[in-house]
Amino acid sequence: MSVDIGEPWRNLILHRLKDETNKTKPFERFFDSYRTVCDRLSRVTKNDARRRGSSFDVEDSALAEKLEDLQATHQEMLKKKEVNDQRLITAKYDVERLEKEKLALLNEYEFSIFDDLRTTKTFRRNKTLKKCEELQKKAAHISDYAAETEQAMTVLKEEHREMQALNKKLSENLRQCEMDRDDLLKRLIELKMKQDEMVCWEAEQAEERLHQVKIEQINENVKNMPDNFEFVNELGDDLNNYFCCDVLPSYLRDKIEAHTGDVTDLIWLQNGETFFSASSDHTVLEYDVSGTVPVKRAKFTGSTQGIMRLDVNIEQTMVLGACNDKKLRIWGIADQRCRHELTGHTDKVVTAKFLANGTEVASGSSDRTVKLWDLRQRRCVRTCMVGSTVFDLVTNDKIGCPIISGHYDKKIRFWDPRTEHEVETLPMEGKITSLCVSSDSLSLLCATRDETLSLIDLRMMESAYVYSSEQYRTTSDYSKCCISPGMQYIAAGSADGSVFVWNLRSTKLEKTLSKGHGTSPVLALAWHPRGNILISGDKKRTVCVWR
Repeated sequence: MSVDIGEPWRNLILHRLKDETNKTKPFERFFDSYRTVCDRLSRVTKNDARRRGSSFDVEDSALAEKLEDLQATHQEMLKKKEVNDQRLITAKYDVERLEKEKLALLNEYEFSIFDDLRTTKTFRRNKTLKKCEELQKKAAHISDYAAETEQAMTVLKEEHREMQALNKKLSENLRQCEMDRDDLLKRLIELKMKQDEMVCWEAEQAEERLHQVKIEQINENVKNMPDNFEFVNELGDDLNNYFCCDVLPSYLRDKIEAHTGDVTDLIWLQNGETFFSASSDHTVLEYDVSGTVPVKRAKFTGSTQGIMRLDVNIEQTMVLGACNDKKLRIWGIADQRCRHELTGHTDKVVTAKFLANGTEVASGSSDRTVKLWDLRQRRCVRTCMVGSTVFDLVTNDKIGCPIISGHYDKKIRFWDPRTEHEVETLPMEGKITSLCVSSDSLSLLCATRDETLSLIDLRMMESAYVYSSEQYRTTSDYSKCCISPGMQYIAAGSADGSVFVWNLRSTKLEKTLSKGHGTSPVLALAWHPRGNILISGDKKRTVCVWR
């Protein structure tokens, strides 16, 4: 049986044979020398015998010497031959020993090859069998998983079909509910409109009945008057017979802890018995001062942030609030219910006023716009981009531009609601904090942050008077000023808690009211329609009534 021991072992054997050849190679030179010496000795011996056989007795000294040399060389060669023979025997024994070792190594390698092959094959077979078992188990597991997945997919498909059917049914129900909701909203809007109409009608009826009662009382009083009594109305019908005369306030009549926040605005009803106060506590309060002690009559709620300005419509049935939650709200005075909630500004609404027709409202906002609202449509009908923050706004139908606004950029702008562009611009020396139109609609009082007030003649569009005082300090960007109904005085609140009153014509400081608010800055002022009472509100929730 032949065994392929492989290329490395063949190279090893050839290498060892080359080593044996190299070990015996030095002896070949001795063998060749030995043969050469033997041949020369044989030739010399034959020549000597030939010479002796021919009876030549002549001694050749040269040949004798040469013979002696050859004999000496022969002796040396014999000695070398003996040494070489011994070496040859040793080399032969070494070659035989190496041959035996080579055969032993070959046999050992052959058996090791066979053992390795048998071991490797067994190991590979076992490993392959184990891997096959693992793959079979994995294939069985995958088959089970595939069966379970297929079953689950079948269940999911059934559930999906059921969910589709349910979704379709729910979608139909949703559409039906949306239709029902739209119908309900439509009906609700109609009912609210009818309710508003009914409330307005009831309010009108109540006012009509009150008016009839007053007329009957007047008629009864007229019947009881002496025959020689004569009523004289020197001031005409413009002031609705409410104005008596302007009275310079001199003492604190009442002090009311009205709100839980800053008192931002105050306004009277024309009857002179009721005033409204707005506050940063999100409410508007109605107070009755007809008796000996002020009495809170109503509270108007609904705003989510502070209320900056108030106004009352010409019929005295609704109160308007400019709110910091970017909305305008209009409440009915009779029922304290919010009639309108107008949205459209993108920043807090700081001021708002009714127009003379009673169906439109003008508003100014920190979003640098002035908007005109139609209450019948309940929407914004015009937006004017003013380019500067609005601090206050008033309306005046006696001039060609009914809307007047004061701004952060120290300018007063005049607007015509029919256009979106300003008609006139009047520059001032400081930021405008408050505007107030006189009772004859010919003058405009303007308070600015340079600690002065200016009275502007609207016919000439120029400043006629300037008011100031060494102690007067403007309270804030939204502090209010006012003109008395008889146009004799103007008033403004100061940051030190005082109320300053100037003479309108002479610009003289007539009075400083400083005992009511202490050191709390005064924000709001309002003069009584008869001119005999002044109310003021501060940052400490207090409303003071001055007479």
